[in-house]
Amino acid sequence: MGPGAFSTNLLVLDGKNWSRWCVQMKAIFGSQDVAKIVKEGFPALGKSPTDEQKVPTNKTRRKIAEQPS
Repeated sequence: MGPGAFSTNLLVLDGKNWSRWCVQMKAIFGSQDVAKIVKEGFPALGKSPTDEQKVPTNKTRRKIAEQPS
């Protein structure tokens, strides 16, 4: 495995392993720099956002899309 990679054998949430699963998901989301988005969601842009207002959201969406599967 290369740097930043993680095992594809992820723990499956089965209702009995919440604590361990939660820790694993926080670690994965944190390493991918998306934990804040998972927790808080994307900020609302309003009805007619300007291009300048769209930049942070667009950058974040591209960053998420670029994450290895």
